Amino acid sequence: MNPAIYLLYIGIIWPQVFCWVSIIERNDTERALLNIPDDRCYDPYYINGTIPIGKKQQIPNMCAIVICGADLNMDVHGCGTKRVKGCIVVPGDPSLPHPTCCHKVICDENKTYSSLQTL
Repeated sequence: MNPAIYLLYIGIIWPQVFCWVSIIERNDTERALLNIPDDRCYDPYYINGTIPIGKKQQIPNMCAIVICGADLNMDVHGCGTKRVKGCIVVPGDPSLPHPTCCHKVICDENKTYSSLQTL
């Protein structure tokens, strides 16, 4: 794994919660070599391109997005799901836009939770 990417797997801390985030630190040497403008982030890992500051873009074939920060670092956000006793987790559809593509928690025929809701 590249040392510029830090992953936080929440499932390690709280075993019933599954989600992930990462940070892609800006690399000034790479930015200079590629002549990346100062108003754009560069992501060589997920989208292999640039994104304007403050904008987000879905990662192809993944249910996750990259967001360009004002510091030119990029946040990568996946989905979160909480396991609930008596409920099942239905896999999401990565072809849909984030966060619609995230997993769903289904407890009975009357309750369906998206992965973004607090259970």
